[in-house]
Amino acid sequence: MQQAVQERILRRALLCIANGTPDMAAEAHRVPVKEYADELNILRRYPQPVGAASDVTNPGDWIARSCMGMPVLITRDCNGALRAYLNVCRHRGMQLVDCGRGSNRFDFSCPYHAWRYDNTGLLKNIPKSFGFHNLPREDFNLVPLAAEERAGLIWVIAEPRLRNASISALLGPYVDELEGFGFCSHVGYAPRSFSIASHWKLLADGSLEDYHFQVLHQKTSAPLFLDTSQLTDNQGLHFRFFLVQRSLTRAAEEGLRGSVIRTFGNFLYFFFSSTWFLVQPDHAMVTFTTPTDVRTTMLEKLALIPKEPDENDRAYWD
Repeated sequence: MQQAVQERILRRALLCIANGTPDMAAEAHRVPVKEYADELNILRRYPQPVGAASDVTNPGDWIARSCMGMPVLITRDCNGALRAYLNVCRHRGMQLVDCGRGSNRFDFSCPYHAWRYDNTGLLKNIPKSFGFHNLPREDFNLVPLAAEERAGLIWVIAEPRLRNASISALLGPYVDELEGFGFCSHVGYAPRSFSIASHWKLLADGSLEDYHFQVLHQKTSAPLFLDTSQLTDNQGLHFRFFLVQRSLTRAAEEGLRGSVIRTFGNFLYFFFSSTWFLVQPDHAMVTFTTPTDVRTTMLEKLALIPKEPDENDRAYWD
């Protein structure tokens, strides 16, 4: 993040402190209950993180997982290019590989009839191909998906019709800010997932404000942060929040120049529709969600830390 932007945000935070109120919209906004419906087909049109970029660094590395209900396969080909496909054989629709990750794998064979694809998605072999002598093989390669590495994560659009979409353009300028913090070179650590009995929109709405800090987090984060003093900005559907720490009240206006903004608060970036990126002083915590049904959401978390930890570091990060 540019120094001038950091200083401008800190000045806004000081103004909020002086006024005793956060950044606020002019009027209250109501969301009709009818809009809280399953919109999985819509969500598949937007970039979703599927893991840390550090999980797929070498040729032959791969990840298979579900992304907004779609089976997705991510590979690193022989030339080092990142690729993503629907994890589905083009013959009978069998899933090529179970969810997981691995390395040193350059082809994938269907467990049903053993059609084989390389990790660039090309159909390489059809057993007993005499039964398919008129098949145009070029039309039966794996279905590609848009995929990019940004800010230490792998992002995928699960809608095949958007395979040529620019994920960077859809994420907008906030992803550039995150890379300015150095997260491109960070590694993923301690991924975990669990199911929550809540609609995904309720999780989003409840997480994008500090109004609850003094009540829900009164014994943990509340002592560190000023009450209802967050700054809010947006670029289209994406939001950036700055959660102001109490330490800023001890910083004089004239002392802001050259300040490192991460010492005065935490940035929380929200990328529609599912991704929270909490910037902390020495790492980031990434959270992303997938609707399971109207009452249940799968929530996944991973930390992005500066380097692969050794035994001494592991005790700190754990």
